[in-house]
Amino acid sequence: SRRLWSSWGDICVASDGRVYCAIGDHANDVGGDARCFIYCWDPASKRLMQVVDMNRVIPRKPGRPAWSKVHAKLDEVKDGKIYFSCTLNSGARAKLPEYGWDEELPGGQLYQYDPKTGVTSVFANLPPKRCTATSLLDRERNIWWCNLEAGEGNALWGIDLATRKPVFQAPDNSIGFNRAFALLRDGTILFNGPDRMLKYNAAARSIAPTQTSFGQSPGMRCATTETADHCFYGVTQETTQLFRYSVANDKLTLLGPVFLTGGYTTVIVLSPDEKFLYYLPGAHGKAYESGTPIVRYELLSGQRRVMAFLAPYCQQQFGYVPAGTYGMKLSADGRTIYVNFNGHLSDTDRRPKHLKPNGFGLTSFAAIHLPLE
Repeated sequence: SRRLWSSWGDICVASDGRVYCAIGDHANDVGGDARCFIYCWDPASKRLMQVVDMNRVIPRKPGRPAWSKVHAKLDEVKDGKIYFSCTLNSGARAKLPEYGWDEELPGGQLYQYDPKTGVTSVFANLPPKRCTATSLLDRERNIWWCNLEAGEGNALWGIDLATRKPVFQAPDNSIGFNRAFALLRDGTILFNGPDRMLKYNAAARSIAPTQTSFGQSPGMRCATTETADHCFYGVTQETTQLFRYSVANDKLTLLGPVFLTGGYTTVIVLSPDEKFLYYLPGAHGKAYESGTPIVRYELLSGQRRVMAFLAPYCQQQFGYVPAGTYGMKLSADGRTIYVNFNGHLSDTDRRPKHLKPNGFGLTSFAAIHLPLE
């Protein structure tokens, strides 16, 4: 009966091959009537199971808000536990007085799910009355990074998962467009500043500007890991251009539209052999208008190839329209793409009248097996 079941954050492929993803109902968060769940896909048993109900982790209480979605990433740390943070319909509203935070829930929190016990617990609190929609795990150094929303503007914040103590907090309003970070192999974090890309130096624990501006775009919307030749790739916000950034030269190279004339793209992955990029344009409910393509970009040749058009197939087989994603990962062997879709039912009697064919309302999880070449 809920209208806007949706998925807004990136997914996690754990070291044992299991995949974790989140959904929420985007309901009455300030009134405490919202729901948020974590699911696990086990490729061995081919079972999709709900493993976390956030209203059990943080029981509903009169006057206190409820989490309505996970917009940040889900990540596995070295000990095999899964970390994530929930948010509101809009995390920027967290500082408003109508959100009745208390000692048990003072704002955004970092949660830990233990697959061995099935227990989810509060691991740490974010600074009070702030939430996050953007996170990134430095697995090598065991540091969880996020963008703090609300307050007096966006700010980079990191916590050491071993000590549970903050390692850095940038000044408020130092982050511009707040939806993406890039992590380099040495622990450096690159992120969108107000007018150019900024760099957090892990050794000095300080921020300095780069020479790189994204021009008419407010910045990067998504980014890959760093390659062996010290570059990373991504997609720009609004202009939806693929790009390559050279760390050594502080040089940005635009590689053309992601697909046809473009398409809002929120996640991009680099293949394990560093030969290809994979991404799904049309994230915000519009992917089906171009057939819900899975695009592969070959780094050496610059050639784009659509690996599959999922919309017509899924409509025929399942009566379901996959309309866009904020969560995509490759399996460790690079042979399977996992995707957490937003979508809607096809135009049949099965779709309740209150659910519109607008790309949202019904989430799904997919495993797409790539062909041998």
